[in-house]
Amino acid sequence: MQIKAGIKGELAEEYLYEFVNANRGLSIYELSERLGWNVEELHAIIERLEEDGLFRTDESEEEELKRKVYPVGWKDLLPEDVKKSFSRKAVLTPLRRFVTTASEFGLTKVSILMVFRKMCGNIK
Repeated sequence: MQIKAGIKGELAEEYLYEFVNANRGLSIYELSERLGWNVEELHAIIERLEEDGLFRTDESEEEELKRKVYPVGWKDLLPEDVKKSFSRKAVLTPLRRFVTTASEFGLTKVSILMVFRKMCGNIK
């Protein structure tokens, strides 16, 4: 199934993030085929999201486009000082409720996490 490449910019990044979450471990080539996106443009988006800390790629593969792509878990996206400053149950339960509620209003998980990271001052 191909998703045609009419998606651009931040929307493309959000769509790709959600797609990789649902299809973990596909190579950049495989993602390009499934989405119907240009492999070079897709690779550039993946590199940006990897620099932002939203993706990680399997470094064991020498050829970059054959590397497997994985999303970084939402807990790993939290700044270290935030992770250390709260008890797991006291903060994660309300945070999960917030993410669920925000998702019901149409916000994607990546948008929610990016907003949260900006609020915490963890964006370069």
